[in-house]
Amino acid sequence: MFLVRLPTVLAVLFLLFSFSLHAQDENKDLAKKSQNPASNLTSLQLENDFNFPVGPTHDVQYELDLQLVLPVILGPVNLVHRLTLPIATQAALIPEGSGAFGLGDIVFQMLISTSHSKRFFWGAGPMVIFPTATDSLLGQGKFSLGPLLAFFSAQGPWVGGLLVNNVWSTAGDESRPGVNQMQLQPSLNYNFKGGWFLTSTPTFSANWKSPEGSRWTLPLGGGGGRVFHVGKQPLNLSGQIYYNALRPPGLGKISGCVTLQFLFPKKN
Repeated sequence: MFLVRLPTVLAVLFLLFSFSLHAQDENKDLAKKSQNPASNLTSLQLENDFNFPVGPTHDVQYELDLQLVLPVILGPVNLVHRLTLPIATQAALIPEGSGAFGLGDIVFQMLISTSHSKRFFWGAGPMVIFPTATDSLLGQGKFSLGPLLAFFSAQGPWVGGLLVNNVWSTAGDESRPGVNQMQLQPSLNYNFKGGWFLTSTPTFSANWKSPEGSRWTLPLGGGGGRVFHVGKQPLNLSGQIYYNALRPPGLGKISGCVTLQFLFPKKN
């Protein structure tokens, strides 16, 4: 069904891109800010994640991540709050098994970062995962927390850096396995005039509780997008596709995402 609707999705993306008629310099600046997780840019993001083929029937696994980013400026320091609410579908992983649809585990992150530098950014803070999933297939059943670190740099048209976190379970359903997992998210972006950009932001993950042969997820790929205006509202629309060179059982070979981000820059 996803492949059948793909031409319609592409047509909508093309029409949205064509709406931007002004504010080219502002669009490029907003694109660079949106690529830096430690910036002071407020946003509301709708990230559509796809993974396929999954399970014995080669289904498409889909997740919609609703993410609110709310920075608070305290002198030379930014407190960047990020709340992610996932709504997911999980295909059956075994023959005659059942899938699931519903709310996943809610994630909260807070970065304490410097705000005085225009080229180098860093941040550190906590990451918390709440066991809010409505089905055991959609979450880990554990309250988990750990540190979050960010290192980013903006040089000319380039914006790049690294997000890293590791969380451990501290409470939750005792019948579920414990959590000890790491995520590394390198980011490399090249920005053009008019808000266009190329991007690669894969998420490498390691589940330290899994056997060595199925511990890592290693996606390779990238994509592009554009920041543009619809009326006075700046939007960031992007798409990426990845091949999962290393993956645990149950994860498909191909992952992709289409993201629409509503940007709310601070007025001077």
